[in-house]
Amino acid sequence: MIEPRLTAQDAVSQGQALTAVGRHQEAALLLRKAAANDPQDADVQCQLAVALLQAGQTKEALAVARGAVAMAPGQEWPPRVVAAVLIQMGRGREALPFALQAQRINPASSIAGEAVGEAQLLNNQLNEADESARRVIQIAPASPSGYDLRGRVALKRKRHGDAEANFREALRLDPSSWVYNNNLGMALRGQRKTKESVEAFERAVKANPASPKARKNLFMTTSAYVGAGGIFAFFELLHLLPAIEKGLHIPEEWTLPIIVGAVALAGLGFWVWRRHRQRGLSPAVNRFYELESRRALKVTLLKILFRVGPIIVVLFAMLELVAAYPDLMLLWVIVILALVVGWVRYGERLWQRLVAAWK
Repeated sequence: MIEPRLTAQDAVSQGQALTAVGRHQEAALLLRKAAANDPQDADVQCQLAVALLQAGQTKEALAVARGAVAMAPGQEWPPRVVAAVLIQMGRGREALPFALQAQRINPASSIAGEAVGEAQLLNNQLNEADESARRVIQIAPASPSGYDLRGRVALKRKRHGDAEANFREALRLDPSSWVYNNNLGMALRGQRKTKESVEAFERAVKANPASPKARKNLFMTTSAYVGAGGIFAFFELLHLLPAIEKGLHIPEEWTLPIIVGAVALAGLGFWVWRRHRQRGLSPAVNRFYELESRRALKVTLLKILFRVGPIIVVLFAMLELVAAYPDLMLLWVIVILALVVGWVRYGERLWQRLVAAWK
């Protein structure tokens, strides 16, 4: 039995409170104890699945949620949680039947309707997802989730103006949401409203500084805003130089100094443009951009060393082995080529794991 001070209902309430403030592991620990004491309580199992999902333990969350469906086949919550876990795992086709099951049990549930729309969007069923979003808005007009869903459908259709209007409506209903600000930034960026998209991504990062998606979007969009036009002008100059040289009949001995001077002038112009654009950013974004720029440069250099370094070492080793044992040259060449091919093929996977561990 559950301790007298903590009934199953109390466990669910406390689990919801802990999950709401991001203490997912604590919620999972509390609910595991409650589930062990009352293994047939579907509500406890569902809330445990939600806590596990939020904690990133999707496989266990799916197993727990499926068990809850078997315990309470007539309840809406269990199949809806299964659908949510499968959507998080990117398995939209498997999620849709569970979401539809939850919707059939409770057609008035906007959350079940949203799960249906999410699964349809994941399956690229855009007309159906748009209709589901319309139903969610009709059922719960004060909830921002329907507008957000309809905005993401519009984004997939590349109707960025419609997406912007829906995300702005979602933000009117929930101004502090980092997700809606991030999605608004995507819609604005699609319309080439780069400065406005930077501001939207900035709000997203301020609302949730730990979100890698929001931080990446802010850095990429800020980089595009700061460097817009500069790189294009630089390469356009290199493209036009031969035509200018030929048209003006410049002596051959002046060609190299003119090219060097033009490249230097283009570089200076790009630097001036960058500084001018940076002054238009907020102090917080400017600091973020500088820090992320240095970090991105370090990551790029490290990635080059990571990829190329072992290959160089292997090639030098091959030369040494061939010089020391010329009779076995064919063997050494085959071994070294196998190592190089293996590194080229699997090195990227190892790099991604290292980056994930570093973050």
